[in-house]
Amino acid sequence: MAPFPQIDVRATGRNIDWLLKQHHISIRTLQAFFGFDSPRAIYKWLRGEHLPSVDHLYALGKLLNTPLQDILIGRSQDDQDVPFMQPWRLFDLIQRNLSGGGRFFYCCRERGG
Repeated sequence: MAPFPQIDVRATGRNIDWLLKQHHISIRTLQAFFGFDSPRAIYKWLRGEHLPSVDHLYALGKLLNTPLQDILIGRSQDDQDVPFMQPWRLFDLIQRNLSGGGRFFYCCRERGG
């Protein structure tokens, strides 16, 4: 049985940092977008100390024009990347499971997971 999928907080923070740089969005701009008094929370996201709330992730996805599954990075319980998590990522994985049809299991078999 495959390990329970989890979000890699540090890798997600690095990914958010990379996405911000790719879209030329500064920390100050992001701070103003969220209406934060200070950028402290954003720096905690980028360092992988905390994940943004679901609302902040959703807003960040809209700002970056990036699906949530391309923001979050998954990991397995033993800290190794789960092979099928890279292209599909966590939210797509959940959506596929909830929508039925067994496509998730098909994808895992295709990828050797």
